[in-house]
Order: sequence, then structure tokens, then C-alpha cells
Amino acid sequence: MNLEERQILLSRWRVLSEWRNKEWWYTGVWDPASGAWLSWYFIRVNLIDEVGFSVFDPRDPEPFHLEKMLYLDPAQPKDALALNARQEGFEVAYNGAAESGWTFRLRQGEAEADLSIAPAPPHFTKFDNALVDRYGLLHFFHNRVSGTVKTPRRTYTIAQGLGYYDHCFGRVPSDVGWHWVAVQNESVALSSLVNYGVYPQRYTQVLFRSNEASCRLNEWIRLEQDVSFELEPGAGLSSPWRVTSSDLELQVTPLQSFTSTQKIPPLMPLLVDITHSELYVKARGRIRVDGRWLETGDLWGVMEQHAGRW
Repeated sequence: MNLEERQILLSRWRVLSEWRNKEWWYTGVWDPASGAWLSWYFIRVNLIDEVGFSVFDPRDPEPFHLEKMLYLDPAQPKDALALNARQEGFEVAYNGAAESGWTFRLRQGEAEADLSIAPAPPHFTKFDNALVDRYGLLHFFHNRVSGTVKTPRRTYTIAQGLGYYDHCFGRVPSDVGWHWVAVQNESVALSSLVNYGVYPQRYTQVLFRSNEASCRLNEWIRLEQDVSFELEPGAGLSSPWRVTSSDLELQVTPLQSFTSTQKIPPLMPLLVDITHSELYVKARGRIRVDGRWLETGDLWGVMEQHAGRW
């Protein structure tokens, strides 16, 4: 699938002309055996690349998180994923293709990951062209994940992990903010993004593998894109959220969260000044498809809140 390979091969020297071109991948895994959420991401901008890895486990007081600034290996096979890097004491390798599956390996000190991922079609794509800004998206839900993850706190043996994968790229505004949620169980997958500001990107879609109402199965269904992410006045980020539209009524409960800030340069962040929060969440509600409201059951996954300049 040609959308897996890098879409924006930036010259590190064309800083001003390509400043707004960005590309990133996010993968999340829900492990029903431990109740943990594991995630990793890669971000490519023209100054430098970044990789992050997290384990959200409500049994622990806070998530385990590591991140590295680095330069990804420029080698790029056609129609495949290839994100590899090595520094002293750190190694990461994320490779494969939707036809054959992906592998993810990471090593740093006491942190290790060795996972195999089997994709579950159909994938979803969306391409927004706002004339000035352009966005591309590829994602999969219901991937099957197996392998092991080790942190200084715990070791996880994953046999039937439920996985999510996305690849996003485009020319995006420097000042940006968004709310995003991606949740699933064995029968339902739901993703919704509201991007704020000039030339915003928005999407909300659902996939049913089975349901009592026997509506359209195994196809992505686009819902109303004007979605509201509501938090009561004075409530903190980890309080329950309401995510609603004319087609969606969802209660989202954060189970654990991690917030990071990035400032470049550190003292006077003229280039980058962002605050990003990733939340491991449980959700439940109902979705309207073809005029019928369908219950979701318990859903597990990720929510993000992002704001700033990058």
C-alpha cells in the first residue's frame, strides 16, 4: 500500500520553504490481559525526527514514557513502512507492509519491545485539500498484536492485543490545536478528529464488524464531522468528556494520561512551542447509522489534546 511509505521526503536545508510540511505515524495496542495501553509514534519535520514510546497501565501511578530526538535512516523501500534509527544505547525498528504485517522493535536500557502486528482490512483514508493546506490520512483498526514489552516496572506478554495504526502527512498550519479520539472493541471501531484554527481537518467515522441491528458491516461509515469535545468548566484533563454530534453520543473516561511540552529554542520558543497530552481512555455510548441508534459497548483506546505552534 503506497500510503505506508514516507510521503514527505524533506530536505533538511530547505527550512523556510518546507517548514509547514510534516509527517507522523501513531500506533496503539490495547492488551486485554493486563488492561494496559501501549503506544509509539514517529514524527518527521525538516529540522529533526522524533520517536516516542509509552505504556499506560492504571496499576501504576503514572505512565512509562521515553522519547528521542534523532534522524531516521533515509532508506525507503517502495510501498512499505521503514522507520529505523540507532543511537548510542538506543535502537528502534518499525518495518513491514499491510499485505504481510508489521514488526516493531525497541531497545533502551531496561525498556524493550518486540511486537508483531497483523493488519485487519478495510483501511480508511481521507484527503483534505484546503487549497492552502493539505492533509492525508491512512489508518487501520482491529489489528492483531503479539509479542513482549518490558519496562523497568513490568513485563507484558501480549497474545491477543487489539491494535490501531495510522500515518498522517501534509502541509499543516504552524499554529494548530486538536482533539482526537480513536477507540475500539471486537465489534466496533470509531475515530473522530476536530482540528481547530485556519483550514481545519475534521473526520468522524465508524466500522462495525458485528451488531444486532445488522447494519452495514466491514465498511467505513462516515458520520457527521462537526463534533463537540466537551469538558465541564473547571474540570481537569482527566475528567470525563462528552464527545457528541447529531450522529454520536459518547462518554469518554480517561484512565491515565501523559502531557509533554516542547520548546525550540528552549528559552525563547520562536520555532516550536507545543503542549501535547495523550490519554488512555475507556468510552461508551451510541452511534446513529441510517437513522438507527446503535450501542457501542465498552471501547478502549486513545484521546489526544494538542495545542501550540510547530
